[in-house]
Order: sequence, then structure tokens, then C-alpha cells
Amino acid sequence: MKYIKHNPYKSDVFSFGLCALLAATLGFEILYDVRELKSNVSIYVVVEKYLRYRYSDSVINIISKMLDINENTRCDFIELENQFNEIGYY
Repeated sequence: MKYIKHNPYKSDVFSFGLCALLAATLGFEILYDVRELKSNVSIYVVVEKYLRYRYSDSVINIISKMLDINENTRCDFIELENQFNEIGYY
């Protein structure tokens, strides 16, 4: 266990992604759907299903990246800020 590298900030990004998803949908159904998923493609499909009529593709992509299952490829807060800057939300 001592050789496992863990970035607690990326775990915080995942938690923030779940909070953003909950706030965007105002429902718990999506959280039940997301917790069963095992790939990033399926996460994007579920997030897109719930958010496609209310939010832009850019927002859907950012939330999907925040929920990336692989911690190594999940964005951190600096990358998250850069993504918001790119789409003009920050």
C-alpha cells in the first residue's frame, strides 16, 4: 500500500464533479447510474443523456472529465480552471 501514489486533489475534483452533476440535474437518479459505470465512455453517455437539453457540449465534457475513473488522467483543479477559461465560463 505504501507504493500507491494517490493525489487527494484529484479525488476532490471527482467529488466536485458529482456535486456539479447533482446540482445540474436536481435529482439523485443520475448518481445511481454513474456509480455503476466502469468506463469513461459510459460516463460521458450517461452525463450527456441527463444534461444534453440544458447544457452545452463544453459543460458536459468538463463534467465528464471531472468524473474520469482513472485518477491519472482525471483533471486537477488547475486543468479544470484552464478548461473553464477556454470556454469562457471563468
